[in-house]
Amino acid sequence: MLVFLAGPATHALAAGDPIIYCFDPGRDQVARMRAETCKGEIVTKAKAEEIRERRRQRIRSIMQRGKRKPIVKGTRLASTGTGFFVAKSGHLLTNNHVIDGCKAVSVELPQGKHLRGKVLDRNVHFDLALVKVDYKPENIAVFRTPLKLSQGEHADLVGYPTQGIAPILPVHTRADLLKNHGRPGDYSRFQIRGDVRGGNSGGPVLDGAGMAIGVIFAQLNSVAIFKKTGVVPDDIGVAVANPVAIEFLRRNRVRFEQSEPQPAMERRRVLDHARRFIARMGCWK
Repeated sequence: MLVFLAGPATHALAAGDPIIYCFDPGRDQVARMRAETCKGEIVTKAKAEEIRERRRQRIRSIMQRGKRKPIVKGTRLASTGTGFFVAKSGHLLTNNHVIDGCKAVSVELPQGKHLRGKVLDRNVHFDLALVKVDYKPENIAVFRTPLKLSQGEHADLVGYPTQGIAPILPVHTRADLLKNHGRPGDYSRFQIRGDVRGGNSGGPVLDGAGMAIGVIFAQLNSVAIFKKTGVVPDDIGVAVANPVAIEFLRRNRVRFEQSEPQPAMERRRVLDHARRFIARMGCWK
């Protein structure tokens, strides 16, 4: 069993007390339990209270959401997804199906700022959409080029997956590359193994260095595949690969950033890194 120990974790263990504070970063929850059963990160009591207070603030935000005025009169928030900043000019990438049919599109930043987005272009075939807001992001995603994928490498997601109630803050979903292509001979897409949910749509797929390698857009239809093959696929998502996303941005003359592969960071730091360019997309109808 793997136990992740943070630097200050030793202060969480009192003499003769086997009970610790265990933080699950995927669910953004902390609980008291025995050290040997913790599958997340052991944190101090002070850190645990900080996490709990953050959750309380999120619940208050959820309760207040219904009181927000619609960004266009007569509309309501119909669905949400994920987007990410790709240029300092305020351009974001997301999925076409996230903003399709919307009377208005909202962009919500992790720090709580709400903006109205303008849809500039779409690629229906690859399920991509380009949105612009009047805002200069703190940071932008960097695309890894050239894109040479290896089965089993990190292919994590950061976004707003639907988990009963849609999360207020972005969530880090650990995943790994399953295949470097979709259908045979089609290298415009690739598959990952991870807990992909509806709200993840439009978010970046990140490698071990936190660089974008694609855009997640779907989860495989387990029921249909089982009926056809007799095999149940386990948590498999499909993403549009970088070359397609980059060509889409170039066509729209967006000044994005790209770089050669970089050294991997600690996996638990991916969320903090991505929060600087991630956003929640809202569809108002």
